[in-house]
Amino acid sequence: PLCSGAGGTSLSHPLCGVASHDDAGAVACRGVPVLFSGDHAAGRGPLSGPKLQKWNRPSHLCRGPEPNFFVLTSMALRSCPVCGGSSWTKEFSASPPEANPPTPMRLVECSQCRLVYMPSPPSVHALYSKDYYGKRAGLANWIFEPFNRFWTRRKARRLLALGASRSWLDYGCGRGDLLEALAAAGADIWGIETQSDCVQFLSGRWKGKVGQSLQDLHFPTGKLEGVSFYHVLEHLENPKDVLIQLHSLVSPHALLFIAVPNWDAWERSWFGDRWFHLDVPRHQLHFTAASLSYLLEQTGWKMQKIKFKITAYDLFGLFQSLLNLGPGPRNYFYRRFKRGESFNAKDQWTGLLWTLLAALPAAGVALLVAPWMAAQGRLGTFEAVAYA
Repeated sequence: PLCSGAGGTSLSHPLCGVASHDDAGAVACRGVPVLFSGDHAAGRGPLSGPKLQKWNRPSHLCRGPEPNFFVLTSMALRSCPVCGGSSWTKEFSASPPEANPPTPMRLVECSQCRLVYMPSPPSVHALYSKDYYGKRAGLANWIFEPFNRFWTRRKARRLLALGASRSWLDYGCGRGDLLEALAAAGADIWGIETQSDCVQFLSGRWKGKVGQSLQDLHFPTGKLEGVSFYHVLEHLENPKDVLIQLHSLVSPHALLFIAVPNWDAWERSWFGDRWFHLDVPRHQLHFTAASLSYLLEQTGWKMQKIKFKITAYDLFGLFQSLLNLGPGPRNYFYRRFKRGESFNAKDQWTGLLWTLLAALPAAGVALLVAPWMAAQGRLGTFEAVAYA
C-alpha cells in the first residue's frame, strides 16, 4: 500500500532480502521495510491499530549491520465471524491459563453484533494436546472419570427429552463420551471432532460415522433430527458457515442444542483472565445471549429458548475461578486432576497446598452464589435451544 510492490508469504530481512516465515503470519513488502499482518495481506481484515516495533534479526540471516530503525507492524483484525463487521467498540486482553509468565492476547468486541472474538486466532492444531479431553489414567481416572460418566449419561437424557430421539450429531464429540451415552439410549449417532487421534479411535467403533468435518460424513440429507454443540461453538473460527451448512442437512424442525460460556457472567468481571471459562486462545469467540441469538437468526435457525440453568460446568467453573485467586498455576486443580498435567516442584507443591487449603471454602461459596447468579442471568454459562 505504500510503494505498490507485491507482497510475499514470508518475512524478508530489509538488508539482505532473505525470506523467513514469521510465527505471526506476517509478510514483508520488498519495496520498503514495512510489515503487515498475514490477515491483512490475505484480505481477511482491515489494517488497524499500527504500532512501532524494533526489528530483531533472525539468527540464521545475514551478518550485515543491524538496521537502526523501527518497522511498522499492524494489529490487524479479521472481520467479525458472525456479522462480517470490521469495526469494534472495545478491546480486552487476557493471558492463556498455561502461560507463565502471563502473555496477554487480544480480544475485541464487534460494534455491530457485540460478539467478542480473537482478531488473529492461532492455528487450531497447536491448541489441543492429546489429553485435552481428560487423561484416563492415574489421579485423573480416579477423580474425574466416575463423575464424567454420570454427568454424560445425564446430558444424553436431557438432549433426548427435548424431542429429537432418533438421530444426533455431536459436533466436537471429543473422546465420544456423549456419543456412547446417546447410542446406549437407542439413538443413531454421528460425530465431528478435529483431533485426528480421537477420530481414528472412534472410527474403529463407529465406522463412517465420525469425521473431522461435515464433508467426511455421508449421513442422509434431511434425516438428522438433533445437533449438539456442548461447549464447542466458542472454539470455532467460522461458526456461521458451520451452522448454515448444518441447516441445509438436517430434517425439517430439527433441534439444535448449544451450551457456551456467558460473556455477561459476573465471574468475568470478578476474576478477569482468572475466570475459568475464558480459556483463551482455545475460546476464540465469546457470546452473550443477544449475540448468540443474532448468529442463529443469521444462519436460519429459530431460537426457542435460552436457559441459565445451574450445571456442573457452572459450579466447577466458579469453584476453579475462586481457586485461581490464590497462589500457584491457574486452573491447577483442573489441569492436574483431569488432564493429568505435570508441573515443576515449586508449582506442584504451591498448587496442591493451596487447593487443599481453599477447596472446601471455594466449593461452599460456589454452591451458595450460583443460584443467585442464575436468577439474574449472570451464570458462567448458558444454554440455547433452537429449531430449523
